[in-house]
Amino acid sequence: MTHNDFNNILDDFLGTMRETLETKGLDYTTDDDRLANFKSTGEDLERPALEVFWIFYKKHLDAIKNLCARGQLYSEPAKSRFLDAACYAILGYALWKETTEEKERNRGPLDMTPFASNSGCTVSDVTIIPKDTAAGDTLEETIAAYETALHGALKIGAAQKKGFFRKIWDALTEEP
Repeated sequence: MTHNDFNNILDDFLGTMRETLETKGLDYTTDDDRLANFKSTGEDLERPALEVFWIFYKKHLDAIKNLCARGQLYSEPAKSRFLDAACYAILGYALWKETTEEKERNRGPLDMTPFASNSGCTVSDVTIIPKDTAAGDTLEETIAAYETALHGALKIGAAQKKGFFRKIWDALTEEP
């Protein structure tokens, strides 16, 4: 496929995807919450909204998997299934982002004293990390973020530092 042919498909797909999200969104959401369907279904089933998203999304992925295995679909055109999966990917990302940001907003300051004492470290005059200090995607990013928040107040060796921040990382990434 040429780049031009691909770009034509992309333009058509993205335009149709936006229309699909806007049109179907009217059927599944409330005036004030675009992600209401996942949340209300989660409440009904007593499951997290992200889990509900995954169940809904996987249905579309299963149809695409069958299309690839059998070479055809019976109920909808292939483009429709790929559009649905792409739309759900965006909805899932939005739900994940909202959930993650809400967790961060609700997280209070992190008392570092237990982490220090359990790691054989001492924390000089800093005992909490500011609430707006976010964990990174990796342990190394988290170490860098928290070291910045501490303004160098943590005076320990590299091995102790890794153990200290590993405990913080584990506490921040632990599921409730």
